[in-house]
Amino acid sequence: MADGLKGFLARLSTDDPETNGPRLWVMFAISLFLVATLNWYAMVREPSVVDVDELTDYINEVVKVEGQLISWVEDPYNSGDDRLDAIIDDGTGVVELRWFRPAELPPIGTNVTVIGDVIEYEGRMWLQALGAGAMNWDKDDIPDAPLLAISDVALNPEDYDGQVIQLSGFMSKSIAPDVAFGTAKLGDHPNYGNSNHQIGMTIHSATGEWIEAGSKVTVQGVLSYQQRELRWNLAVQGPEIVIDRNHPIEIPLLDWSSQSTWMYSSGRTVDVAGTLSISDGKWQLEGSSGSPLCVLPSQQDLDSADSLNGSDIRMRGRLVWNTASSSWCLDKGDQSSPNLVATSSIDDLLVMLSANPSVIFNNPGQVYTVSAFMKYALEPSVEDESAYFTDSQGYTPGWTSIAVTIPGPRATWLEAGQAVTA
Repeated sequence: MADGLKGFLARLSTDDPETNGPRLWVMFAISLFLVATLNWYAMVREPSVVDVDELTDYINEVVKVEGQLISWVEDPYNSGDDRLDAIIDDGTGVVELRWFRPAELPPIGTNVTVIGDVIEYEGRMWLQALGAGAMNWDKDDIPDAPLLAISDVALNPEDYDGQVIQLSGFMSKSIAPDVAFGTAKLGDHPNYGNSNHQIGMTIHSATGEWIEAGSKVTVQGVLSYQQRELRWNLAVQGPEIVIDRNHPIEIPLLDWSSQSTWMYSSGRTVDVAGTLSISDGKWQLEGSSGSPLCVLPSQQDLDSADSLNGSDIRMRGRLVWNTASSSWCLDKGDQSSPNLVATSSIDDLLVMLSANPSVIFNNPGQVYTVSAFMKYALEPSVEDESAYFTDSQGYTPGWTSIAVTIPGPRATWLEAGQAVTA
């Protein structure tokens, strides 16, 4: 047998013209065999499609997961990483895909196939992938989301539970361009008091631009019921919020006699009328009463400083809280500074602590009003009891808490998660 094969190969290697034809056919057959073998090997090496509830059996292996894209956030920690975190639901469970150097994403609710390494670390598990080929889908996998009115959902929200829908309405508050995770409400009227219906929204991933309160927008997301909050919520993606540029936005005029209400306009574009004074590069707008309002001028304002100084003027800008001076400021130049915070309360200590903790210690005698939640239950009839305030009703990653001492006995319990103002 060996001698016959040896002789056959020897004939193929000769220059005899009689063997040229058969030799070419044999070489062609061998090449086809090699290609088929390589294709078979590639199919064998292709990652297996695995259910989410079976991923624990594939640690440190490359797998495929087929499911629905229900959420994603780009650069989740605002650190400048070229990274995207997506949540995939295949019906047996959900898994997080940490996708580095990502490509284009389909709309929420699309059925996708993702490929990645199964990573397990300190009890947490996720898929990790690199490059454009980590997520695939077809045009037929993109859902046909119906455009509904908020009143349609309000009548029978159970009919749309877990479905991808589109809603058109008005934003309840301004959304900053760099907030990776936020919340807002979508109403059927620009003014809160005139709204007949509102629905809460969870906004994943930064919008990349300011969305003003009162803007008319169209959003697409998955409707779900939040058992903790006992309410319906729409999970949407910030970059996919469509703003109606033709709809006018009402700009509020701040009242100097009611500065305590300015916190409701924090982060919004507002109008303020007063007398402008410029001294040693410090711009201030003074009104009929209350504290002066610092002004962060635009380049156009700086060029006209001489003519503006001392004039009665109406200025428009974004109302922000300056933690460095513990005062409100009118930002006209869209300046980026860690000292500028769009707080939810005029003296919201928790927000200031999150933004710049060191500023708080520069004013140890400052009195603050805190709107927060109890971290633990506190029994009554106990004096000088220590407790903790938090910025959320339940545990969330990265929540802020502060230790407090509550003097004097109380008549009732303070429950964990209870909203308090102190």
